[in-house]
Amino acid sequence: MGDRSFEPVGGSEFDAIDRGVVAAANNHIDGVSRHRIVLWNPAIKKYKMIPKSDRYMLRRANIRHYESTLYDFAYDSVTEDYKVVATLVISAKDSNCIVGMYSVNNESWRKIGTIPDGYRLFDQNSVSLYGTINTMTTTSVQANRSSTFNKFAIISLFVADKKFIVTPVPLEYCGSPMKLSNSLIVCVFPCLLR
Repeated sequence: MGDRSFEPVGGSEFDAIDRGVVAAANNHIDGVSRHRIVLWNPAIKKYKMIPKSDRYMLRRANIRHYESTLYDFAYDSVTEDYKVVATLVISAKDSNCIVGMYSVNNESWRKIGTIPDGYRLFDQNSVSLYGTINTMTTTSVQANRSSTFNKFAIISLFVADKKFIVTPVPLEYCGSPMKLSNSLIVCVFPCLLR
């Protein structure tokens, strides 16, 4: 992490804390549209600027434009490394997203895959828990020839092995407003494992 003291970056789009390290991203700094990702360890008063993901990811995916970027942050206990995960939403309507991961130890971005087909991400912050990044999603399911309904699922990215796992949300929760939080993950996962 950098040797200079941390400089505030204004209101951030995403904030995360894992093992005492704070992550923040911002698109509007000092009234100018910029983009910064900062990792800050307040215990040792050092910070690190993370390079933008879009140049690398766009080149690797051979695309020119995207709608938005969602950032997440987790600690990988297998490699003892902090990871920043960027999800580039190419087309929210078509559920087209690519995912990249930045390794703080290696100081590099790497494209790791795409969100599983057919799932649309909710516009809310994901939850980082025990080396996973968990995101609430929905997918449309054809019930019969004339109607469709939405099914909800939690997509978990295991940062150590860069694998996505889809966990369906029990049907009794479908249709009711939901927000992903640490308590939902802790509550739902044990129920599904029985």
